Amino acid sequence: MLIFAYHLFTLIFTTMQNTKKVISVETLKNFLNDGGSATFATISAQLEQKMLKTGNPLRDAEVTKLVTYNVRLNCNYQNAVNNQREREGKEADFVSKEAWHTPLYDCFNGSIAQHKADVNIENDEEKRTYVKMILNSITTHNYFVNGIEATEEQVKIIQQFKQKSNSYGGQDLDNVIPVITVKRENILEIRAGGKILTA
Repeated sequence: MLIFAYHLFTLIFTTMQNTKKVISVETLKNFLNDGGSATFATISAQLEQKMLKTGNPLRDAEVTKLVTYNVRLNCNYQNAVNNQREREGKEADFVSKEAWHTPLYDCFNGSIAQHKADVNIENDEEKRTYVKMILNSITTHNYFVNGIEATEEQVKIIQQFKQKSNSYGGQDLDNVIPVITVKRENILEIRAGGKILTA
């Protein structure tokens, strides 16, 4: 069953890659109930794999990955970190730093963010838009090199040279609260509240 699901997911990914559609900002806002109650979701996405360049045989290749995130949406990041700090018996005095993105709609716990450089663009569809979320777990299904599924040897190279993610040292937590953003154009599917949204 798992093998069938994997192959089906790869087939869907390949089809979507060839006929790439992007979820509209308005559809995303309504589906996520942006700024509403916190909710769990799974988000499937095709992303660029950031790679170190020095010594990397694939440094000139386009390397992408197919991933599924298990996340929490509509959460206030600062509150989530301070709640975890309290659970760990620490002072709940964490203040989140200013980021490169800003909420598009709801400033408290909204999940839709825009690039700060785009705030003066009137049309939401023309803004660089992201879904901001608290990451619970991530599954990487497979990697692609220049649009073709990576060989075993290429996967070993990718694993060796892929950039590491943030350490979240400023949280001062034993169990960190990772917050991530995914560009709207990279989202293939969102499952939340018993509903499914596909690109």
